[in-house]
Amino acid sequence: MTQTRILEANALVELGMLEANDDPKKAHGYYVRALTIYKEEKHVYGEARVLNNIGVYHFERDEIRKAKEYFTQSLKLHRQTGNTISEALLLGNLSNVVMDLGDISQSIEYARMAIDIQQRIGDDNKLARTLSNLGNTLVYIGQQEEALRMLERALQLSKKVENHILQGFILEQFIHATDDLQQKKVYLKQVRAIYSKEYELRYQYTHVTHAQIDIEEKKWNEAEKRLLSVRLYFVQKQHHYVEQIHILLALIYARTNRLTEAQELISNLEGHYTSPSLQNLFYQTRILEIYILCEMPEAKILQAQLEQLIQNYTLEQYPQSQGFLDFQRVKRLA
Repeated sequence: MTQTRILEANALVELGMLEANDDPKKAHGYYVRALTIYKEEKHVYGEARVLNNIGVYHFERDEIRKAKEYFTQSLKLHRQTGNTISEALLLGNLSNVVMDLGDISQSIEYARMAIDIQQRIGDDNKLARTLSNLGNTLVYIGQQEEALRMLERALQLSKKVENHILQGFILEQFIHATDDLQQKKVYLKQVRAIYSKEYELRYQYTHVTHAQIDIEEKKWNEAEKRLLSVRLYFVQKQHHYVEQIHILLALIYARTNRLTEAQELISNLEGHYTSPSLQNLFYQTRILEIYILCEMPEAKILQAQLEQLIQNYTLEQYPQSQGFLDFQRVKRLA
């Protein structure tokens, strides 16, 4: 093993991590070069580490199967080296990946395996994050009571380690875990108090969350004002939350009989939420609702695609899941 080459590979990884936010493609190039060196030098730890980084790159681009491939390879190598901290990290990553691929039971299993390790080694910060992710999955499949227990435990741990951003993230999950609209607003107020000091983008997004609560209460004018108040912010950030805002605005227009405006907005939609997937089911269902209310021919095509999606992901096994119930509600409008 040539120490100089290992140092070169380590430097490439560090460069990649520095570029990850601003230029992900450039970061990926650094990672691939580092991976080649680690393999040639048989540096197992370095190889395992950079395989995870490459997996994250693909996951953030919705290249889920590629992400799973890299995470699986990284997990195998970390187990070889006995690195339990990284093993738990990879199990958590795989839990997220297989959830997006529709294997909900496997996702839960991976999360529980990660939790066992994190509890054993006393990694409270990562344990809180894994518990919150598992709670979110349990919310999705309709197991509200267990989900709330997981989220409450995660929240207490995040307070213990003073991870304020994670506290805000967990409180956002509480909003989705309860059907009580007044309680949603209590959680939202707590989220805003955290994000207003430390995380501007998530703070601005709380207006979108509030608009969703307004929509549930059929407060159309309030919801529209909230969405329009933050749309420019996310346009300037070139963030995919703009697409969420446009879908929700189109839904408001469709439900208030402003059909031309709804059609115009939804017809120009492109990007992250236009492809049916388990991850996008919430917004895909809202697009279907808009199509139906506006009597657009795209409704039949999208309905068939979503029915196939639900069949492929066997959501019928989870009849109380939010995605399944929501789709059944909208389908009855047709």
